[in-house]
Amino acid sequence: MKPLNQMTPQDFLVLAKSIDKKTWTMIGAGAAGALLLTYFLVWPAWIKRPMVKTQIAAVQGQIIQLQTLRRKKTVWTQEKEASEKFIKDVKGRLYFPGETSLLLGKIARLADESQIKIVSSSPQEVKTDFPKPFDAKYKADYFDFTVEGGYHQIADFISRVESYDKILRVEDFTITPEEDTPEKHMVHLTLSAVSLQEPQAAAAAGT
Repeated sequence: MKPLNQMTPQDFLVLAKSIDKKTWTMIGAGAAGALLLTYFLVWPAWIKRPMVKTQIAAVQGQIIQLQTLRRKKTVWTQEKEASEKFIKDVKGRLYFPGETSLLLGKIARLADESQIKIVSSSPQEVKTDFPKPFDAKYKADYFDFTVEGGYHQIADFISRVESYDKILRVEDFTITPEEDTPEKHMVHLTLSAVSLQEPQAAAAAGT
């Protein structure tokens, strides 16, 4: 009998014809057993199990990611609510068109409450626009004041201005003691008030 590596197709055919039925039955049974062994033992142990482990690890990773996103969602929701509240509060402190014309009288009342004297007050004639694109929504009005009073009274006045229910800010500040009465000071300051433009004011009034 030739070695297998030297056999031709005809040799294999002759060999197959020479094998009896009993031998073929044993070969078939052995092949079936090998297939069953592969299907029930080799496939689950060496192929399917690593695949299942990989799938389980992927699902576990997705679960951890989902849990992390859920925790972050709570934080994001809280931050969003806080931001929306802050924006709403700021918008509520903006002036409507025409309201700033009444500021001189309101600031005079704040000065009276702080027991200081307003020497002079006037709106600035120079117009300062917001940078684009904010100039389409907001405008700023500036007012020059000269007030006279004691140091603590002036500090109280500025505190009242900065904590006013509408947005009112001290932009420039100069204080000079008076020569004749050192306990009194002359203060020159510029205040700014931010108001909505007409279209924005109409939209805000509609809501």
